[in-house]
Amino acid sequence: MDDSQKDVGTKKVLTADGRTLKETGPVERVLDRKEHDKPLADLKGYKVSRPQNLSEREHQLKCSIQDQYQSTTTTVASRAQLDSERCDYLQKAGIPHFEAVVVGEGPAGLMAALELAKKGHKTCILEARCDEGWDIRSSVMRISQPVTQYLLQSLNELEHELGKAHVFSHTKKSNLEHHKSLGKLQELLLAAPDGCEVQTDVIQRILEQYAIHKYPEDVVIHKSARTKAIDPWLQVIHTESEGGSFQVAFDNVVHADGVHGQSRTLIADQLGVKTEYQEQSVEHDGKCHCAYVQSKDFKQLTHKGINHFTKKYYDQDLLAQLNDLEWWSGFVPRTTLQKPHKDSDKVWIAGQFPKYLDPDMQLEWVRLVCRIAFSRKVSGVGVATELKDLKFIEQEGRTERSLKKSSLSKAVFDLRKKKLVNPKVDIVFGQSISVGDAAESPNFFIAEGIKSAFSDAQKLDLPIPPRDFSNVKSSDGGASSDAGFDSGYSSEGKS
Repeated sequence: MDDSQKDVGTKKVLTADGRTLKETGPVERVLDRKEHDKPLADLKGYKVSRPQNLSEREHQLKCSIQDQYQSTTTTVASRAQLDSERCDYLQKAGIPHFEAVVVGEGPAGLMAALELAKKGHKTCILEARCDEGWDIRSSVMRISQPVTQYLLQSLNELEHELGKAHVFSHTKKSNLEHHKSLGKLQELLLAAPDGCEVQTDVIQRILEQYAIHKYPEDVVIHKSARTKAIDPWLQVIHTESEGGSFQVAFDNVVHADGVHGQSRTLIADQLGVKTEYQEQSVEHDGKCHCAYVQSKDFKQLTHKGINHFTKKYYDQDLLAQLNDLEWWSGFVPRTTLQKPHKDSDKVWIAGQFPKYLDPDMQLEWVRLVCRIAFSRKVSGVGVATELKDLKFIEQEGRTERSLKKSSLSKAVFDLRKKKLVNPKVDIVFGQSISVGDAAESPNFFIAEGIKSAFSDAQKLDLPIPPRDFSNVKSSDGGASSDAGFDSGYSSEGKS
């Protein structure tokens, strides 16, 4: 038996195995209600003003928590006592305290928050971008089961509050015939439950509206809240925005801030937890590109893209022109073409890109592969088009939103796929969990991002906080005499 599994008398010992606390053996004693039941701060609180006389207490408390985290003989009772003191401090400092804080309000963050709310957890979402820019996505995503059913169920439940004419767009129009209206999206998902194209920003707005209307007391959303620092001992996130800074405390933190997010690193580095990735193999690696383009000819396009291996289905003269753009492979470049709706003159295109072609030639590359896609022979008939009016979609105006959307309309990059080795890490009073793109970079060829976001959200299972002893066994193997009291949350917190 190694030291991390050693019982010390009747103690339940928490040992530091690496940096992960493990519980073994029966509990020595359970804090009684008087010692333990400290109500949390108002969950709706926002701005923090910490009295000066709490600064020394804060320092001492952080040192005590750090000492116990690094100790090899931390008992359940002593950790719970520290958590009780932490809750008391947070309340007096005016720092709102949540069972989980989700960093990032993309599809992964929203799905995670909704799943936690369904399980009764009070959750706060922190989104760095403002309301003008949080939903900016140029991509059109092909979704399939079980995501299609999940979104359809959400729309059905929202119909009573919003109505079929509600449009999930930045302009918040009301138009039953709009392709982003609730009614039209219901028709789309019902007609093609096994696979259909939906714009990513529409998915985000559906999920946000569902959180607002179905869980108004359980999911709190703050936009323009950039994570500046994370205190791993008191488990407090410090944010900053144009409107000023504020803090939120958490028992668990869910990192949903994407491939380039830094929130996990902010807490892991201080706890001595390594951020390690494993390279993942992908069928099509190397140079890739994506673009949002427009042409009147796209209205007649019905094909989904170019099959990587079927050269015989495409115009041979057009295929010969691939060499002129530095494509020397014997295969057709794999490319997906997604329209936001069937009558659109816009296409989201993503696919392989010549290794040595200048990125400034991307529009010419897009024109050629789109012409090849049009030339695909179906029942012996191909569609001929020049795409002379092809252009990247540029937004009018110089607002932050229009500039951001324009910048996302084209990109050339190296496709590399990596997976976080340890997406779930125990912290002092809960867990640090990475989900979606923050845990594994997606393969955009197969719309992997939305699938991972959904899967990771469904698997979320938060640990019972150390202040809750309702399921702890006493040394004689029976239930503790204090079992049954609540977890220390106020009556307006966790029930």
